[in-house]
Amino acid sequence: MRCTSGSEAEADLLCSLCGSADIGEMSSQGGFPLKKCSKCGLQFLHPQPDTEELRSIYSDYYRSWDIDASGDEVSRMKMRTFRGYLEAVKQYVPSGHLLDVGCATGELLSVASEMGYYVHGIEISPKGVARCRIKFGEERITSKPLVRGDFPDESFDLVTMCDVLEHLETPVEFLDTVEKLLKPGGILLIATPDTYSWSCRLMKSSWPHYKKEHLYYFNRSNMLRLLPPGLVIKRLSVARKCLTLRYCLSILDADNSSVLLTRLSGLLRFLPGFLQVMPVRVAFGEMLVLVRKERV
Repeated sequence: MRCTSGSEAEADLLCSLCGSADIGEMSSQGGFPLKKCSKCGLQFLHPQPDTEELRSIYSDYYRSWDIDASGDEVSRMKMRTFRGYLEAVKQYVPSGHLLDVGCATGELLSVASEMGYYVHGIEISPKGVARCRIKFGEERITSKPLVRGDFPDESFDLVTMCDVLEHLETPVEFLDTVEKLLKPGGILLIATPDTYSWSCRLMKSSWPHYKKEHLYYFNRSNMLRLLPPGLVIKRLSVARKCLTLRYCLSILDADNSSVLLTRLSGLLRFLPGFLQVMPVRVAFGEMLVLVRKERV
């Protein structure tokens, strides 16, 4: 993937994080209209997909997880991943009211409930909403995007956003809304792709996080610019997901643009079956950010 010089950038386009007009155009094998800020490194789609296109993508978004066909394998992977994330939060917020933004099929809510949190979720995928309402009750699951006024200010001790930030059309404004929902001393947990990660640098345009529905791509440096006043980063680290080799192979199969990765996938298939379903913690190009709302 390459970025053009600043002279080729769109003159009227400004970076939504730092305000710079030095915006370069990136080219990718996926054909997405990616731009990059030369000052802070923010990458973003411009123009963004329209509302109808995004609605079509999200109408059955979790089919890509293949949960129905894979039995409990994917669900177990997700729960192990989220347990690791929540263990990192325990020292700051050991209990209380939790809001999971983008709760998908409810695995984080299940783990959080087991760990003693009182859980609420927000999800826009109809399939995800249906699953979560069966598990947690209709009153605990909101089926529309979060807006100011959906909950009283300072309602939550912990807000989680796992694989959500990159989907937002206006992430800066969204985090302003989230900040109002946090109690003083509360924690915001974010897991999102990191363009400074080794996998992004190595795989370039074949990086699996480059998707049409991912509107923004952040890095460990410009996350500081994203946060509203009153939110302070307490931890910024590599996010490790608990994945099986079989699941990783399915991701490699979905993208055959890299000859090296295709050959690697073929070789790994000769491993014994028990190794292919053994869960391991993998750094797959994402960062984990814990942010605390300062007490006044």
